[in-house]
This record gives sequence, structure tokens and C-alpha cells, in this order.
Amino acid sequence: MAGFAHTLPRSFLLDWVSGKMPCMTNPQDLRRKRWLYSPITSWQARRLAKTTGMDHDTAWEEIRTATHPEEAVYVQRKRSSGS
Repeated sequence: MAGFAHTLPRSFLLDWVSGKMPCMTNPQDLRRKRWLYSPITSWQARRLAKTTGMDHDTAWEEIRTATHPEEAVYVQRKRSSGS
């Protein structure tokens, strides 16, 4: 499953991480997609958000970049764009 991200276009991954996909106008849609595509990351993010008090999306990004460092560039782009 770790190689799955390498089979997707970079633009899709950037949109997926940042939540800018057309089908994700609602933040809950992004959360549902993340639960479907990466349930372990989502579960860990849920636990992190619950114990630290940060919101789920920030916790998800932190867990995702810790477990998949190659995707850190997408989170950095999202943060630098101000989204």
C-alpha cells in the first residue's frame, strides 16, 4: 500500500491532501475520503487529535507526513498557499 501514492499523479495527491478536489467541497467529504483511502492514518490522526486537542485535519497531516515523508511536500505547498 505504501507504493500506492507513487502511482497517482502529483496534482491529484496535492489536491487530495489539501482538500481542493471538486468532489470535496464539504470538509466532511475530505474526511470520509481519507478514511476510505488511508484508514490507519485516519485512525492514528483521530487518536492524536483526541489526546492533543488539535483538529482532525491537522493531526491527519502530521501523521501522514510522519509515516509517508515523501508526501510532506504536498502539505508544505498547502500551508504556503494559505489554504
